[in-house]
Amino acid sequence: MISDVDRRRRERETAAHGSGIPTFKVNSLLCLSPENPLRKVMIKIVFNSWFDKFILLTIMANCVFLAINDPLCSKLTKSQVLAGGCNSDISKNIYLITETADMIFLIIFTVESSLKIIAMGICREKTSYLRDPWNWLDFVVVVVAWLERSGVGENMSALRTFRVLRPLRTLTTIPGMKLIIVSMMQAGAQ
Repeated sequence: MISDVDRRRRERETAAHGSGIPTFKVNSLLCLSPENPLRKVMIKIVFNSWFDKFILLTIMANCVFLAINDPLCSKLTKSQVLAGGCNSDISKNIYLITETADMIFLIIFTVESSLKIIAMGICREKTSYLRDPWNWLDFVVVVVAWLERSGVGENMSALRTFRVLRPLRTLTTIPGMKLIIVSMMQAGAQ
């Protein structure tokens, strides 16, 4: 059984005659043609194996910071933590470091999403950014994080838990693991 994600990836690879870069036919964001120099550069960046490796390394580093985060301090606002709301100075320092790292990771993941949207388009083609369910997850995580940072989504702590799903992407790089994950998700949905 081949999942839709694997089928689309194979279609992309064969469309570019084995290069791994799909052939795009539709304008990205309604204004960037497939021949646009900016879009061509974004396509080369996004489909470069070093880009994938950098993003996966960033996801793993993000996992480390998620693991060391103090859950009691993370429920507090920054001003409450600075006023002594955490149990100890160590917890306060960990909170400040993880908050700074979280912002850096958010910027990296926002740039990743933006580059992919410019390169692939948002949803018009079969190979567009939001046609891949793994990208849905990334997009939702990034949007929710920005809403939370802006103060609009202060009561979105339940949605913030989507961040812990990001490590699933690292598992999909292991041969055969993507099929297992997709199968488990399909079985869980039934």
